[in-house]
Amino acid sequence: MRPPLIICSHGRIVIAPDGWIDRIGFVDLPRRTLRMNVNRLGVAALAWILDADGSFYPLKWIGLAPRTWMQALGLARRLEVYEIGESRSISNGELVRLTAGLTEQFEEAPNSADLRASASLHAPESPVTAEQLRAYLGE
Repeated sequence: MRPPLIICSHGRIVIAPDGWIDRIGFVDLPRRTLRMNVNRLGVAALAWILDADGSFYPLKWIGLAPRTWMQALGLARRLEVYEIGESRSISNGELVRLTAGLTEQFEEAPNSADLRASASLHAPESPVTAEQLRAYLGE
């Protein structure tokens, strides 16, 4: 997965720069798992990841990792575990559909609407490309 990552969490888009996941969890690509700190809402509610190359990774919630002694004492956060699906390309039409019902985390940063608008500029059957994502991300 090449950052920045576009992550669907809690029905909205989050842009995760390089190192963001490492600060709150970790990716184990050989085992195809993602472990994230449980946030104040109780779960991260992750649905999918789109990396800077246009690779799409569906996510499936597995559950909470077993509690460690540090977590039991409240010295560390619990971890939730996601299965990372096989990466694949995604079409602009599919990306428009996936982002159709998403909301915004912050009104001044309309990531969901901007991503949907970016995908809408391209033919629905065309794949999302790294160049397209660079333009969306302002790189």
